[in-house]
Amino acid sequence: MTKREQRFIVGLTIVYTLLVLFFLFVGFGRAGNRSSIGFRYNYIPTMIPLRLPIGVQTFSIWFFNFGNYAAFIPFGILIPMFRKTNYLKFVFWFVFCITCVELLQMVTFLGSADIDDVILNSIGASVGYLSYKLASRNNKDTFSLLLNAGGYATLLTVIILTISTFLR
Repeated sequence: MTKREQRFIVGLTIVYTLLVLFFLFVGFGRAGNRSSIGFRYNYIPTMIPLRLPIGVQTFSIWFFNFGNYAAFIPFGILIPMFRKTNYLKFVFWFVFCITCVELLQMVTFLGSADIDDVILNSIGASVGYLSYKLASRNNKDTFSLLLNAGGYATLLTVIILTISTFLR
């Protein structure tokens, strides 16, 4: 990867990070709906709710959970592109950072600290990382690598949704 491509990937990662942080702290009316009833948190994991929804009411909950998964796939693709790292180191730092973000949401009353969110975000980032690794075997061109990693991420997501739907 050339220096110019590397700067592009770093810039894209920064812009994407700022966009995600905006949605985590300000988007969806969070700033106007600050809770003053105390800290909200869930530190006991429930099931991973990625199975396809049945009914309209469950669709909105599923869509929210799917967003928690899908929004973090790009981090698993972009970060290894400019910072060579193995999976264990990547996932350790990712879980640490996303846990800090969840705690920050709680203490600012702009959301809750939810272990299920940490798990879903981490699964998404892991799918992104695996997609990057699969795509980087055949691609040296940055654009092709991004495109193929997106394709692999889509395929892996379909597999995950299918498996989780049938494991009710």
